[in-house]
Amino acid sequence: MGSRNFFLAERVQEVSGVAHTDYALLNPESVYNKVKYWSEERGNRVIVAPLFLSAGYFTRNVIPDRLQELNYVYSGETLLPHPLLVQWLERQIQILLERCNEVKASS
Repeated sequence: MGSRNFFLAERVQEVSGVAHTDYALLNPESVYNKVKYWSEERGNRVIVAPLFLSAGYFTRNVIPDRLQELNYVYSGETLLPHPLLVQWLERQIQILLERCNEVKASS
């Protein structure tokens, strides 16, 4: 899972043009430690962009609570849902079904 998160962070950097991107998980200290590192140790402005399917308890309460006393920008908005999420999911399912059918046909 870590390498996927790394590649997602790289892609966000490419698309957005920001100088640095990183990722953190909600396990006990990960998100706090990352924000502290980039803001205090590296002196960067930190923008927190949660990757959740929808806003809710974690985006409204848990993330802000874990980042108390740190300097960061956070709107509470999630990167998802994107208007094209349903189409992407449908395409992924279609690809998976095609692969399953190919395996079944070759058996």
